[in-house]
Amino acid sequence: MTSAPKRFDTVHIQVGDQLLEISWKTSQQLRGLFVDAGHHSIARKFADKGKSAPVVLDPAEKEDLLGAVRVCMQMGSDEQARELLPLRNALQADVAHSA
Repeated sequence: MTSAPKRFDTVHIQVGDQLLEISWKTSQQLRGLFVDAGHHSIARKFADKGKSAPVVLDPAEKEDLLGAVRVCMQMGSDEQARELLPLRNALQADVAHSA
């Protein structure tokens, strides 16, 4: 008998030299925004990764992630906004540094 694959509770995202963690639920909300916006390569990266390997994005994808994070922070709960704050701050710094 095969067991079902274990679902991860968190997803790690590499931004510069930082490894940031968000909940699986929040990562799936972001993934849904990417699918809706036609950013399928980013959505696949979020679907393929978990605790075993961080999501690593190129500079343009980081800008797209920053936009999605901002949307989630506005639409989500206060708790979700607090969860996403470190990711938003790291992405803003990384995107500004890359410009």
